[in-house]
Amino acid sequence: MFAPLESLNLYHNCIKVIPEAIINLQMLTYLNISRNQLSVLPKFLFILPLKVLVVSNNKLLSIPEEIGKAKDLMELDISCNEIQVLPAHMGKLLALRELNVRRNWLQVLPDELSHLPLIRLDFSCNKITEIPISYRKLKQLQHIVLDNNPMQSPPAQICLKGKIHIFKYLNLQACRLDKKPDTLDLPSLGKRCLPQQLTDSMEDFYPSKNHGPDSGIGSDNGDKRLSTTEPSDDDTMSLHSQVSETARADPHILLTKLDSNKGVLSALVILAIGYYSHCVFCLFL
Repeated sequence: MFAPLESLNLYHNCIKVIPEAIINLQMLTYLNISRNQLSVLPKFLFILPLKVLVVSNNKLLSIPEEIGKAKDLMELDISCNEIQVLPAHMGKLLALRELNVRRNWLQVLPDELSHLPLIRLDFSCNKITEIPISYRKLKQLQHIVLDNNPMQSPPAQICLKGKIHIFKYLNLQACRLDKKPDTLDLPSLGKRCLPQQLTDSMEDFYPSKNHGPDSGIGSDNGDKRLSTTEPSDDDTMSLHSQVSETARADPHILLTKLDSNKGVLSALVILAIGYYSHCVFCLFL
């Protein structure tokens, strides 16, 4: 008898349970069962071709995952209940335009809602501290109501300015997360990391010396013995002279030669030592 019924308003009664017989209303698109005593929404309810479902001011603790089957649902009002978590399956309500979850016990908004074509979203009077960054994708959203929440991200002062400023904040946060740290353009460590030897061997400065290993063991009285490789005063003067001549050489030729063999850093070290040695040598003169 009631099969062709399209709209059913059971507002403000003492209904505690929705009977299973309601599935016989295969043309029902509007159901208002607000201000009753419902604690559970039955799974079979979402088999119906509902476009508007109003179940506000009840005692609902949760929403079943089967709500994702309500493919035609355009408006959902579950405000003024005791719901703590919204199921991720709500992200399958691809026809949903208006969602009202006002005055519940929600602490988190599911990311899945960002896929919906929402025009109006009301999650005021909850315990939500953060709007997911993914909500910046709600391009069709025209009204967002979020007052009476302990908002931290975006901060309350931004939320008070309205939707445009909220979305600017979300976009900025997304850019910061997507930005990769700058890579350091370091020079080649093989050439410029450590200074290398100024010459290939000690024979370049002391060709007449014996450079074998020295034990450094002292005489019987414990005094340290001088190494046979330590230069004499004459050798030191000769060294100063050779390095000074190196410093006075054509800097372009010197840099080219040393850069190809030892690196730019080695050339700079040689020039600095040559200049210093030349100054010391001049003091002796």
